[in-house]
Amino acid sequence: MPNPANLYTPPQFPQTTVNYFPNVGLNGQLADTGHHDITTAVAESPGFDVGLAIVLGAGGYGYGRLPAASGDIASVIGFSLYEAMREPSIPRFLPFVAVDILRKGRIWITAQGITVDNGPVFIIYSGANAGQLRGDAGSGGNAALQLTRATVRQGSAAGGMSLVEVNLP
Repeated sequence: MPNPANLYTPPQFPQTTVNYFPNVGLNGQLADTGHHDITTAVAESPGFDVGLAIVLGAGGYGYGRLPAASGDIASVIGFSLYEAMREPSIPRFLPFVAVDILRKGRIWITAQGITVDNGPVFIIYSGANAGQLRGDAGSGGNAALQLTRATVRQGSAAGGMSLVEVNLP
């Protein structure tokens, strides 16, 4: 019988830190295997990342972009999903790339502001943080409007992971 010590392969790079309380999920990751509705949209914005609210694009159904004005919140089509096998880039989704969009279900999203359990979802509608989640209306460059068909199920501090339930038509 072979010695189990001989089967061990040391890591290629040494681990230098340990996180005792890792995040419960990744930004834009589906939270569970419950019912969800995912659609695809072609990115029209100059580029965006995962876990952001996406609005209907100028091309109509099948196109999406980041919100650019307060009126855009009424046309949110869902949240951009994390895709495990997509090669990382910055921004993650370049223009004219197909993006998976969650319309119904639960998703982990990095909160730009504090969120509370069973609280409202506010979306920043313009600027550098467009499409990001908050728990309040914010102000200035982080002004946000409520997305009425979504709820924060598990809140978090700013920069933490919030569990959001989405139920868009």
